[in-house]
Amino acid sequence: MLDSLIPALILVENEGSRMSAVWEKVQHPDLSKFLVIAAILFIIGVAGVLTRRNIIVIFMSIELILNAANLNFIAFSRYLQHSGNANAVAGQIFTVAFARPDAEAGFLVPNVIQRINPDTRAVTNACTLPKNAAGQDGAGGFFLRFGPDGSDFAGKLFITAATNQTLYAMTPDGACSPFVSIDIQKWGYPTGLTFTPDGKTMLVGTAQPATGDPAGPPKKGAGKIIQISSAGVVAENPFVTGLDQPCGMLFAPKGFGPYGGQLLVVDSGDFHSPVPMTQPVKRDGRLYGVTASGELTVIASGFANPTGVAFLGHRLVVSDINGDFHVGQRELPDGFLVAIDAK
Repeated sequence: MLDSLIPALILVENEGSRMSAVWEKVQHPDLSKFLVIAAILFIIGVAGVLTRRNIIVIFMSIELILNAANLNFIAFSRYLQHSGNANAVAGQIFTVAFARPDAEAGFLVPNVIQRINPDTRAVTNACTLPKNAAGQDGAGGFFLRFGPDGSDFAGKLFITAATNQTLYAMTPDGACSPFVSIDIQKWGYPTGLTFTPDGKTMLVGTAQPATGDPAGPPKKGAGKIIQISSAGVVAENPFVTGLDQPCGMLFAPKGFGPYGGQLLVVDSGDFHSPVPMTQPVKRDGRLYGVTASGELTVIASGFANPTGVAFLGHRLVVSDINGDFHVGQRELPDGFLVAIDAK
């Protein structure tokens, strides 16, 4: 009797081991499989955007590209978490928000950095920008960028705050602290930011307030892009001058026509606010390319208040908030996106 039970017990044990192995793979699948699927989705999406003219097909293709990115984020987040990295935040989207969106003086209210989980769409407050060394609240923030991997800026999220002219750094544990404050009389208040391709220098757009108030219009032609080291030291020589109010910026890929490798920056011009509901917004915003010698070249014009730039493949997308202001309480859903192809 015992001899007949042993083979059966061994069979059950082997089946149990195989089921456990299968369940382990379901819970912790191979990262490479997700990356292959995401790559396929991304290639199909890019091909659709570049080869199709039907607007519905283009939107569907963009959705595939975003889904591929989302799949990568989630896969890497699970991979890092199961690797024992407690601070893993891959797949999280970070935004700058007003702590009190109902406040009339929204530009003076300390900003909150929010973390959005695209998987669950849960929104949590990561940190509130603290006061700087001068005791001024961290407010008026509109731009944030992660430090490049492998650089001295890596592992931190950097945020600009125009009201107190301070840049902040946030670590994976959610701690926010002042990184550097800049002299408003010499440089202006900070706006957009990016990093040089080698990751050694932070580039920060600045604008000079025409009336001394960062919430007011900028002084025409006084805007700059300054250079800041990983130690928080501002270089004496600006990267470029002659702007009004530089906002979003990034370096173009090599294949972006004659502007490949150049720094591209959107300038909102007279970012005027408040604006009465019946008054149209000025169309004085521009997209510039910065040559190796530091000269500005107009690539596109006619924007209202362009703020952000991003690449989808070799297509540049510019976001324009138009008349959607918080400070002026003109909160209209009239922002738009513009896609630009280099010929």
